[in-house]
Amino acid sequence: MKLINETDFDSQHLKAFVRKVAEIEELTPDEVKKLVVKARYRKRGSRWEDDCPNGCGSYGVWRFTLSFCKDATPDRRKLAKMIAVMLAFNQNVRYKALKGGSHYGWKAGWEQEWAWANEMPLEKNQKTDLPKRDKIVAEMEHCTNMIALWEKKAKLARTKQKIWQKKFVYYEKRFKVG
Repeated sequence: MKLINETDFDSQHLKAFVRKVAEIEELTPDEVKKLVVKARYRKRGSRWEDDCPNGCGSYGVWRFTLSFCKDATPDRRKLAKMIAVMLAFNQNVRYKALKGGSHYGWKAGWEQEWAWANEMPLEKNQKTDLPKRDKIVAEMEHCTNMIALWEKKAKLARTKQKIWQKKFVYYEKRFKVG
């Protein structure tokens, strides 16, 4: 499984959620292996902003997107249920078949069916300033290299300009003589 994590949530925790739901949905190891899951934050002002987490998937493609609200703590039961719905879409189960019942639908009892998800960890990564400093140092080094490269190119351009000016003067003199 490939997880593209554009959120602050721990990637291992998100993968654990997907693996657990895949186990419940009885996916084969090959099916889990070809999954591509993208986790991202929802844009502010989205009409679905209050419905987090949410998902977006297609039939039979084995990839889906989970959308989280930036400031809200996601309901783990809803997250697990949303992953189950997305996995069902990937198995070509149509939306009408998902309606009703407590497993995929929102009928009474869905909270108890997905209660196990509250026990799973879903923590945000701790941010550190060290990688930012390393990135800044790397960018400064890149800038220094680019300055040296463009100074070399500028020197070469000045040399080429002088050569072409000498040629122009040569041909200009020949034109006047001839």
